[in-house]
Amino acid sequence: MAVFNGTSGPDSFVAPTGTKTINGSGGIDTVSFNFRLVDGTFSWVGNQVIIDTPTTQPMSAGIDSFHCDTSAAPSRIRTSIS
Repeated sequence: MAVFNGTSGPDSFVAPTGTKTINGSGGIDTVSFNFRLVDGTFSWVGNQVIIDTPTTQPMSAGIDSFHCDTSAAPSRIRTSIS
């Protein structure tokens, strides 16, 4: 599994296809996704967020902001906390 690590400052990541780990490290970090928010499932396991979509399953830690495709109106997403 590929791992993407941020720096001590602010970082922006574009979520790649497949299963990846994205570690934000310091600063205000952002991950952008190319799916509609209503098509994703966000799960929390410890200090990681796991995002399941039709094309990706990134795991992230230390990320402050998640951006999704805004072509669809915002809607509730399914969440589970472990």
